[in-house]
Amino acid sequence: MLAEVLIAAATALILTVCYSVYKSKSADLLKLLIIPLSIVFAWSGTVYYITQLGKPIEGQPETTFTYIHHIASNTTIELWTKIDGESRLYVFPFSEEAQEKLDKAKRQAKQGLPVEGKKTKTPARGDQNTKGKFDFDIVIIKRDFIKGDSNG
Repeated sequence: MLAEVLIAAATALILTVCYSVYKSKSADLLKLLIIPLSIVFAWSGTVYYITQLGKPIEGQPETTFTYIHHIASNTTIELWTKIDGESRLYVFPFSEEAQEKLDKAKRQAKQGLPVEGKKTKTPARGDQNTKGKFDFDIVIIKRDFIKGDSNG
């Protein structure tokens, strides 16, 4: 749906620019350059944007997230999260520490417990030792039960 709207907007922009340039009193050589260039730029921008849709985000989440699922291979970890109600897929280099923490999160999630990743301390500027480090602690989200709940 978004891609179709983007293509329609780019087409409208191309037609508007081309019509404006065609009707202007500019030199013919300028018209000859502007019209094809506007078409190429608008179309290539649209194609680039559409190819980026659905592409995983490189690196770890920047903020607290709700864990949904992960898959680890020998080289990368794919982490599916929910942040501010939006699903996000992250891909980052494999590390034993990250796999252990995420496996713990997977076990807790399978038990029906909502699991959250909370960012640990932010590394100091220029600290080169953070490559491959998983900067999140996995915790179970505490939920307040509704008053009058018979389980309390």
